[in-house]
Amino acid sequence: MNKKLQLSFMSCNAIGYLVLAATRFFQSAHPGFLLGFFEGFSIACILIGFPYLIWCIVKRKNPYCMQ
Repeated sequence: MNKKLQLSFMSCNAIGYLVLAATRFFQSAHPGFLLGFFEGFSIACILIGFPYLIWCIVKRKNPYCMQ
């Protein structure tokens, strides 16, 4: 798999998890629409990066090692 594509999948996955953690941490400080928007964005990012992790499991490769 292309190195740039691997990096984009892993960064998208990491951004999704970071946004989800920040959303949960600042849950009481934001209104409902903004909270829902950021949760939806984070879930979308996680779902974009998830097939790459499955591909790495099937191919028995380390997803964090860029080759």
